[in-house]
Amino acid sequence: FLLFGVMCYLSIIPVSINYSKTPETSPDVIKKNFFAVYKATPLSFWGSFISGIILGAIYSFLPIYAQLNSLQPSYIMAITIAGGFLLQWPLGHLSDLFDRRKVLIASSLCAAIPSILMLVLPQSAMLSYILCFMIGGFAFVIYPISISQACDKFDLIYTRFVVGLMAATYGIGAISGPFIASLVMEWKVSALFLFIATVSILLSILGIYFSIKYPKITPKEEKGEFMPISAQAPIGADITSKTIELNKENTLEEAAKTAETKTDETKKDSSSDKPDLK
Repeated sequence: FLLFGVMCYLSIIPVSINYSKTPETSPDVIKKNFFAVYKATPLSFWGSFISGIILGAIYSFLPIYAQLNSLQPSYIMAITIAGGFLLQWPLGHLSDLFDRRKVLIASSLCAAIPSILMLVLPQSAMLSYILCFMIGGFAFVIYPISISQACDKFDLIYTRFVVGLMAATYGIGAISGPFIASLVMEWKVSALFLFIATVSILLSILGIYFSIKYPKITPKEEKGEFMPISAQAPIGADITSKTIELNKENTLEEAAKTAETKTDETKKDSSSDKPDLK
């Protein structure tokens, strides 16, 4: 824990020395009616909500499952998160090329399959790690694709409000997910994966339903580029801006001192060059 804590602190350094200009955003947030946003992109709301449920259950109870089944909790969590990290780019790129709803449906189904296999296949440490890698890879991508799907439906002036609604929906899911999962796991610890598979299949069914009900596809040229993470962390922007301002102040002070020194030297030289009238 100490090593990872030090690494987290050290990770601020490359962000703080990044002098790239941050995107200019308007301070005004243009809001829309909640029901108008939901009507425009209902699958994004359900995707964000179910993603919160799944990830909340994974973060809360997957280590407990690992410990009770003679697995290393740290290994299984690291592998699950690594799957979510490594598969975000290829799946996000696919969502840029094809209908995001189809990618979302496929991702939720692919998250359900290894969850079911965790229930029916014999217990094996290596097999459990591989299946959890797949679960993390396909479950972690549901939320960012849902946000991208929502942002495709609105102009840029509404993006901040829409993303805020999606984040709030995800938060509600992340709160309710561990509570529901704990009730299911009272029956059996491995029922955690039954729970994940059930809500993943539910999302795929909702995706198919909304795709049939709203068949219109967002044209490729109107899509925004999928972004798994923000371009620059807020703390980095804050540190960078303060560093730049401090450097500017120091530069101005040094320039003023240099100019003052040169002025004094010029005055001395001019006074020494004057002829002695006496």
